[in-house]
Amino acid sequence: MIDQFGGTEQLKMQTVATPELKPNQVLVHTKSVSVNPIDCKIRSGAFKKFKLPAILGFDVAGTITAVGADVTDYQVGDAVFAETAKSSTYAEEVAVNVKDLAKKPNEITFNEAAALPMASLTAWQAVIDTIQIRPGEKLFINGGAGGVGQMAIQFAHNAGAYVATTASKTNAALLESLGADEVIDYHTDDFRNRLFDYDAVLDLIGGVSLVTSYQILKPGGRLVSLVGKPDANLAKKYEINASHFSSHTDGKLLGEIGDQVVKGRVRVTISKIFEFSQAGVVAAQTLSESGHADGKIVIQFA
Repeated sequence: MIDQFGGTEQLKMQTVATPELKPNQVLVHTKSVSVNPIDCKIRSGAFKKFKLPAILGFDVAGTITAVGADVTDYQVGDAVFAETAKSSTYAEEVAVNVKDLAKKPNEITFNEAAALPMASLTAWQAVIDTIQIRPGEKLFINGGAGGVGQMAIQFAHNAGAYVATTASKTNAALLESLGADEVIDYHTDDFRNRLFDYDAVLDLIGGVSLVTSYQILKPGGRLVSLVGKPDANLAKKYEINASHFSSHTDGKLLGEIGDQVVKGRVRVTISKIFEFSQAGVVAAQTLSESGHADGKIVIQFA
């Protein structure tokens, strides 16, 4: 957990009380968690209003050890996974709202289950619910190698879209295997020279590349950014619909995505697994902040 904002030196192992359950919660004994960029942003102080001290982490997979008074669909011993509404999962015991919870399929591991929640829910809600990608449309995913990008590629491909994305050359084969039709090496090529008249853009990078993304869209196109606030003047200039997007927890949808993994329609890519220790969590967040993880980063508990 962290007592103050800063670098990875602020990450400390501490003993705290077991969470008290509300009637609509279950207590999960953690088997695995995954690291998301927001974990590192919270630790660094990007969200100054975040209350300290705090336990980081939103993704968890494990087994239920206790249930609240109003819980009827889960019981002690169930294997589950979730994205929690409150940062709290870098811990041996986590209280989870039932509405955020899904039963873990037997066919996937706890590490795979922990890698799914925030990345897959964000990708689905952005590509399917917000952009509403349709068969035959062209979608550009700016930044395809991370957890959200890889899920977004698969969901768009399964929806029948033509998918272009940016990544380093070393990740091109992986992204093509997930369903990307075109992978542009951002080190050597400008996507504006390759992509024209696109129906939609999912921006996972922000900055200059968000601004230049407007230029590849056809009039009436849709631009959704997870990391930057779209420019209303540019949207008007290029006659497109641009919006900022934030995801939300959804246990029912998470369960459906888990079923897609079992059926082979969606694949979970884990970049590296670390042990749950102070050194392990530091190393996991360091890798996340480097931007060089080719998939999800998982922390495995003993």
